[in-house]
Amino acid sequence: MKTVTIQIEFASKKIKAYDHFFDIQKAVANSRLMLFSRQNIRTQNLHLTDEYHVLLDIDIPDEIYEDILNNIGYHLRSISTYLVSKCGNFDYSKYKVGNRLLNYMVIPNQDSSTDGLSKIECLNAIQTFTWLLKRNDQESLKYLNQMIKLLKLAKDSLPYESI
Repeated sequence: MKTVTIQIEFASKKIKAYDHFFDIQKAVANSRLMLFSRQNIRTQNLHLTDEYHVLLDIDIPDEIYEDILNNIGYHLRSISTYLVSKCGNFDYSKYKVGNRLLNYMVIPNQDSSTDGLSKIECLNAIQTFTWLLKRNDQESLKYLNQMIKLLKLAKDSLPYESI
């Protein structure tokens, strides 16, 4: 079994995962039995990272790992199906983009990180940096300048390859 983290977000930016987290929880719980019985996939933790994104940890058997990763949206479609058809308190079908309600993205494993930060810490750092950029006031600019100085120092002192 390999554990994979999937980032789930609504395809439309008009709707936030934060506002509908409990419906997403119900949808994941509903699809849990189907995923386990058909493909032996176990869903684990579901947690909110910011107002637009939810992270879902799943365990995938080694023999179907590549197939599941290549078609993750297809295999998790029962989550959006549940939201559209069984959540009667909100009309999710209005927020489809094309034929898609949710987007799924595989988050790279922890072992690909070289600094020992967890995935959630990395995403939170990016979120905080973005938040500071959006504020654009004196206090935020002070913190941004400090961070930029640290990044330049790290770039100058460590082996660096351009992306």
